[in-house]
Amino acid sequence: MHRASLFLSLVLLLTSFAAFADDDIPLVNWPVPTTAHRFQPKATADIGGPLVFVPVTPCRVVNTLWPNGSFGGPIFNSGETRSYSVPSSPCTGIPANVAAVSLNFSVTQTQAAGFLTAWPFGTSQPGVANLTWFAANQTTTSASIVPTDSNGAISVYVGMANGTQTQVIIDINGYFLGDGGNGGDTLNPGEHLALTGTFDNGGVIRGKNLSTYPSLTTSGVRGVVTSGANSISGVVGESSGGLNFGVTGINDAGAFGAAGVLGVMHTRPFVNFGTDDAGVRGENTEGGVGILGITNSTFVPSAGGVFGILLDANGNSLASGGLGLRASNSLVYGVFANGNLGATGTKPFVEPHPTDASKVIRYVALEGPEAGTYFRGRGKFQNGQAVIDVPDSFRMVTDAEGLTVQITPIGAELTTANVVSASLDQIAVRSNHDVEFFYLVQGVRKAYKDWQPIAEGAEFAPGSPTDRIPAYLSEEARRRLIQNGTYNADGTVNMATAVREGWTKAWAARQSAQIRGELAPEAPKQ
Repeated sequence: MHRASLFLSLVLLLTSFAAFADDDIPLVNWPVPTTAHRFQPKATADIGGPLVFVPVTPCRVVNTLWPNGSFGGPIFNSGETRSYSVPSSPCTGIPANVAAVSLNFSVTQTQAAGFLTAWPFGTSQPGVANLTWFAANQTTTSASIVPTDSNGAISVYVGMANGTQTQVIIDINGYFLGDGGNGGDTLNPGEHLALTGTFDNGGVIRGKNLSTYPSLTTSGVRGVVTSGANSISGVVGESSGGLNFGVTGINDAGAFGAAGVLGVMHTRPFVNFGTDDAGVRGENTEGGVGILGITNSTFVPSAGGVFGILLDANGNSLASGGLGLRASNSLVYGVFANGNLGATGTKPFVEPHPTDASKVIRYVALEGPEAGTYFRGRGKFQNGQAVIDVPDSFRMVTDAEGLTVQITPIGAELTTANVVSASLDQIAVRSNHDVEFFYLVQGVRKAYKDWQPIAEGAEFAPGSPTDRIPAYLSEEARRRLIQNGTYNADGTVNMATAVREGWTKAWAARQSAQIRGELAPEAPKQ
């Protein structure tokens, strides 16, 4: 058939023919399994676990009808083996570190029955065939997935009766990602993996780990970033709207230390508060929630929606806290901290307004330079004397030194009152009239009796030279940061202060460590 007529017929039939070879064997596409999580490529040798297929425009790699050359003639002789480096073939865009290639083998002008076998270059020839034919003067094809060596090379053998020959044609329509034969898990520059699908009641990508070995490195899905560049993510989940989630972590293990989503960070922050460094980071640009943690627990103690732990180099807990935490069957916290709870603003509690639905009542927690304790109440003098009992709860947490007592007599008579003695056991007072009185007893928490309100701290130190003065701070706090030289009046970092305080050295050390690929010591196994 004339090529132009054949081409017109193929177009009318909407076939996938892409080109024609010199022998009129068309270059056609062929189906390759694309469900990577179900498909384990196997050919004449097992190339390992599931690999990701990257399609390419169908292309002719080898044609022995072409003039003699590395990928052309001469015709194959019986019992001959030839080797081909697929990335070096006339088909461009095939990376050198592929793990396998999707090939279509064709033979034509056969002179006898025979078979063709392909396998990774440099390995032993297997005892199976990729293509078989049963007579002379045949033209036949067969598609195969063939593993390659670390440079993308394969070997091809043709077996027939002695002294016979056949023409061989090899086409490619894609390759499987590889890393030089070390597991097939490395993308080449410019490549990306995109899986799009619809799956109700589950995820398009689902990782399930059945291991029973307790380790931070055991996971269903693991994203690892070794690049020192900024804004690089191991796993990113995006949701386009509705009640959808970019990343969902479900923990059905029922064991200690198990997690639906585990984020581990081994990098060193610029200073104490490197806000760009995170094991798990959630962002929502549409006004929703960046990270949502939900725990269904009606009676199990110590359950929480989100819980964070800060460890030192030896694995000891320095601080921890939970959001949506059930501490016991009867006590539930919205926020709970093991350690200090810090805030740059006030600490209000909110109650509804009793008559106006558009308003609320915000009372602010009392602030002072010490971790104060108190109890108060009402008593009555009898024969000019009274004893105030100290509650056990106050006695347990309050230091014995520094108690103060205020007595306020009640009534129209002018009454004087004074404190006779004050201790954590009892407080004795006396008065010149037998009247009722109010009392307020104050102390300081025993564990924090030496609290120093003014101390060294890096809470407001910039994390990088490009930082801006935080917008969440009060106007007074921003004014102080400009006044003390942390920031300039325009909100930029005051570099003179940064040099004097050593922040620039910390920034440079962090950048140098990122360039060298250094990481902080790995957290101990839990």
